Amino acid sequence: MRPVDKSNKISKFIMFSILAVLLTGLLTTIFFSKDVNEYENRYADKIKKLAFSSFLDKSFQDSFELALSDQIQLSTSAKKVYNIFDTSLARIALNPLRKSYDGYIYNKGNIIYRDMLLFAPYPYQQTVYWLDFKIENYNKLFVNYPDLDFYVYYIEKDTDIDFAKNEESGFYEYIKEKLELDKNRISGFEVNDFNTFNECFYTTDHHWNYLGSYKGYTDVVKLLDKDMKPLEPLETVTSLIPFQGSKAIGFENVLSDTMSIYRFDFPEMDIYINGEKAQDYGSQQDFLLNSLETIGYGSVYGDDAGEVIFNTGSVNSNILVIGESYDNAIIKL
Repeated sequence: MRPVDKSNKISKFIMFSILAVLLTGLLTTIFFSKDVNEYENRYADKIKKLAFSSFLDKSFQDSFELALSDQIQLSTSAKKVYNIFDTSLARIALNPLRKSYDGYIYNKGNIIYRDMLLFAPYPYQQTVYWLDFKIENYNKLFVNYPDLDFYVYYIEKDTDIDFAKNEESGFYEYIKEKLELDKNRISGFEVNDFNTFNECFYTTDHHWNYLGSYKGYTDVVKLLDKDMKPLEPLETVTSLIPFQGSKAIGFENVLSDTMSIYRFDFPEMDIYINGEKAQDYGSQQDFLLNSLETIGYGSVYGDDAGEVIFNTGSVNSNILVIGESYDNAIIKL
């Protein structure tokens, strides 16, 4: 009887396992790709449709490579391990500087200021050029739909002010001047100093926190109707799970956030997301029950899902909100 070559069997098993993982990752990327990369807070890369032109200019090949890095098994875990190791070294180097220096600290594209991660202020000319397109579109809407009541609410943030120099961009003032709308129908969340920003925004995420979003909600209520009473919070619930937001990707273990949200007595409502009935928008109820294993702004308050309808059965009036992810925290109110 020939002896069993155990090492050969083990080698074949390992090779088969590797091929199975690669094949599963390939099939997942092609047929079962995810839409959102929650770890990096962005839409996940997908394979571009194959065409003669996309193959020649290599955009198809590039999209295939990017999709594989997003979709295959353990890709997120691998990114986390790499980023944790990388930022552990950065933390050792940055900690003494964070304690002794009061200005902007630049590291790998990140800005740290008084233990908050910031985005750099937007350059004025390029931003105004981009804003003009939006302003023009809104002004056309005002003209084309004179029977509708329009309101505009602008949210200032770290990209609107240089805190170290205390210089404001003036984008909000520019928008108010250029919009062909009654100034009483325009309002904004103004950030005139670092203390306001520190109180109302997350340390590692670009969104406003529960204090900032609730102030924004009450501002919008006053803008719509000064006599309308906003929904008042019943209590504040804070999670013990730390999280790193959109600004901390590739910068873990240096700074982190805690998340608190308000509990509200919401009216009865039916929720539809992109035409399909949903149990909830986001996971606020699960957060309040402390049943979430991981947390983040989008997972708790809801992702940018396209069309979301909250039907309370009211026949008195309707409101259409055209916004960005900041309104996710308040549209249910």
